[in-house]
Amino acid sequence: MGGDPAVVAATGGEPAVATATGGESAGRAPGASAGAPGNGPVTEVDVVLVESRGALDKAAVQRVLLSHRDAMAFCWRSDGTSPRSPGYVKVAFTIMQNGKPTQVRPTAGVNSEVDACVTRVVARAVFPKPRSGTADATYRFNFTDRQ
Repeated sequence: MGGDPAVVAATGGEPAVATATGGESAGRAPGASAGAPGNGPVTEVDVVLVESRGALDKAAVQRVLLSHRDAMAFCWRSDGTSPRSPGYVKVAFTIMQNGKPTQVRPTAGVNSEVDACVTRVVARAVFPKPRSGTADATYRFNFTDRQ
């Protein structure tokens, strides 16, 4: 699961991959299944940095977003169309000096319901404070259902 080569090149390496089924993920390593086999499809959530500007700790922002992967997997399955073909939602946002996101908006996605849900998850996150001023980021959340 290497992701889009242009996106991977922009991030300096492979995207972080996390598997989520909607259960709690505390204590699980990225890529670990959050559910038992036979409980329906497992949604893999791939979090990829597309673009960033400002003094941003990219690894720390990635960790925050990965910590919300179960909520994003829920968004993916929330419209009842599961399993479904792979898809993605791209979200742009600004991290303020206090670590709170603002101007959170989808820039591409699957459908308005999933896009809005993922955008709300990002808007509720609290990020590390930028080293100076504010920071802008765009992330792509890739979703794949596996049996």
